[in-house]
Amino acid sequence: MIANNMETVEANVEAEEAWSKHCREVAEATLFTKTESWYTGANIPGKTRRFLIYLGGAGAYRQKCTEIAENGYEEFTFEKSPAPIQGSVK
Repeated sequence: MIANNMETVEANVEAEEAWSKHCREVAEATLFTKTESWYTGANIPGKTRRFLIYLGGAGAYRQKCTEIAENGYEEFTFEKSPAPIQGSVK
């Protein structure tokens, strides 16, 4: 992002919803979602229960990241910075 002077990146609504659905499906295949714990937000009164940790593993996560990059980040919106961004690019 620094090399392209990009300041922000946001997933579109459809991509966000699809990822959330995938995360829920993976979590539902475990016992984590069957308990009242901080994993589901049960430690905060009134909080909507949902599982906030991705359980698909690093390999699956990396594969999804690669797929997104290979498709040109089409599910994301990037915004340029009004001024040059300082930082190192490797």
